[in-house]
Amino acid sequence: MKTALFFLLSLLAASSAEVFRPPAVPLIVFDPYMSMWSFGDKLTDAPIKQWFGRQVTTTGFIRIDGNPYQFMGYPSTTLDATHEPVGAPILSQTSVRVDPTTTTYTYEQDGVSLSLVFTTPLLHDDWDLLSKPISYVTFQVQSMDSDEHNVEIYFGMTGEIAVSDMEVPVDWNRYSIDDIDVLQIGKHNQHVVDNAGDRVGIDWGYAYLAVSQKSGPSITVIGNGPELNSAFVENGLNGLPRQDIADTPRKVNQNWPTLAVGLSLTARMRPEKQYILFAYDDLISINYFDTLLPPYWRRDGATPSDLIVESVSSYESIMSRCLAFDKKLMSDLTAAGGPKYASIAALSYRQVAGACKLTWHPTRKEAWYFMKEISSDGDLSTVDVIWPASPFYFYLSPKLLERMLVPLLVYSDQQVPVAYKYDQPFAPHHLGQWPIADIVQKDQEDMPVEETGNMLTLIYGVIQRTNDLSFLKPFWPLLQKWADYLEESALDPEDQLCTDDFEGPMPHNANLAAKGILGLAAYGRICGMAGNKTCADKYESMSKSYAHRWVDLSYDTGVDPPHSRLGYDQKNSWSLKYNVAYQRLLGLDTFPEDVIRSELAFYRTVEHAFGIPLDSRGDLTKLDFLTMMAVAGSDAEFEHFF
Repeated sequence: MKTALFFLLSLLAASSAEVFRPPAVPLIVFDPYMSMWSFGDKLTDAPIKQWFGRQVTTTGFIRIDGNPYQFMGYPSTTLDATHEPVGAPILSQTSVRVDPTTTTYTYEQDGVSLSLVFTTPLLHDDWDLLSKPISYVTFQVQSMDSDEHNVEIYFGMTGEIAVSDMEVPVDWNRYSIDDIDVLQIGKHNQHVVDNAGDRVGIDWGYAYLAVSQKSGPSITVIGNGPELNSAFVENGLNGLPRQDIADTPRKVNQNWPTLAVGLSLTARMRPEKQYILFAYDDLISINYFDTLLPPYWRRDGATPSDLIVESVSSYESIMSRCLAFDKKLMSDLTAAGGPKYASIAALSYRQVAGACKLTWHPTRKEAWYFMKEISSDGDLSTVDVIWPASPFYFYLSPKLLERMLVPLLVYSDQQVPVAYKYDQPFAPHHLGQWPIADIVQKDQEDMPVEETGNMLTLIYGVIQRTNDLSFLKPFWPLLQKWADYLEESALDPEDQLCTDDFEGPMPHNANLAAKGILGLAAYGRICGMAGNKTCADKYESMSKSYAHRWVDLSYDTGVDPPHSRLGYDQKNSWSLKYNVAYQRLLGLDTFPEDVIRSELAFYRTVEHAFGIPLDSRGDLTKLDFLTMMAVAGSDAEFEHFF
């Protein structure tokens, strides 16, 4: 039987290529707003963009013994002082590797090798570190021909990083903390948490580049991006100005104010490295029904200066921890599913973690964790988006998943201002649109059986692993209300939406019924862990009775192989029963094992070149649910479907 390791790739399907080629390579990714990716095979093949496609001009040049090359940024949009492409030759990139917390590019040119490493310490067992909005950019050079080579590196990032509109004025500043030079840029008029939506960037807070003089010789400057590009390409570090531009504030697209760092290294046989720290302080992360929630790292009054100093002083230890974590997890993933699986899971790690934000509730004095529904509606804490990502947290940090469920429980239990009152007998769909929780009941995208089954199975999955039910103390009447709803509605759902909402509502949905039945089973187990044997026995018996009735209602037995229908009343139909497969993750035996075996046997008869359609209505599918079905079978079935 597969473990939760197999579910780590819940957001991406397998590639058949021998060399793993991510559709987008993560560079600086630590929350939904600060998410920078390369959409090219090489770091110079395309502009650096945020996840939703907006460009964030980030440029890298290197001079090897005076010869300039570009290693980062799209050449046609990397402008010189005349606003024409700089035209520097492209450094020869030899590889790119994505690990759970690091992305490494390697280059070779003129007798020198360069390793460029982006590290974001997304370590889920350390909430302080996980919540820190930082990434390290490390440059390591080494001689390949036994000769010493003079190496100079330029790294620049425009004010695009701090605004969502290029016409918006930004301010910039610099300061020093001991031996650390700090550059800062942000929107001129700050209004925190005022830019909600899906494909939008952040519009408040401040971006920082910091470099420690202890790391090696360096130059920092805030200048006009095109002019800095020309200066470095033509004259190296000596060409960079020693004074910052002074005409602040200024629109971002007016000569592109840029934070820039220049580094000086010597390539010898022994590797030499320097690093730059990137940080982004969003000040306030979430507006939860009129309560402003700061990021978790700020809970005790920490400042950006504190963040930077601690991140610089901890560089070596954090890098060592990330290296050890990546090595161990990649080894475990490879042992569990093979090298292709491990590569995909590593990318999924960054995708899942980068969709979330850890905050601090100042009144309740506790951590709250939120997820954004990305590339859809931009919804905040969508329950049926959290559900397919849940195995990631079951394996890495079930306590964090608990912290993600609490804001939903509080809202569902009407512990929010009366203007936002939610009094439905079933669980809600979401809390608002990122980063503002302000949904009113009439605007909910109701998925009654879907979300109620999701919440109960998620809660059970958490407490099963933590053995801690204390967070449920205020919510027992709410959970019972949800169980009562499923008792009435789960076996044969009415005309309602499920997570496949793009297909529209449907009555008698067999897969949706399975979700509700598992919700009842999960509630029985929750009661059992709470010591309520009467309740546990009731829902254990009810869920198994419903499961057997489900088989009678849903199965086409006169076909070979037999399989369940899409809807109870739809002969010659079928759908992926990923909800049944989820029982494996919870250790439940609600549905007979024959159901999973017969479903997998049938899917072989309807699969396409790149997977199994979601159901018999068309060719659409979901990669997370394909994976759930693949891991529910034997090793041979996993190899076949994955």
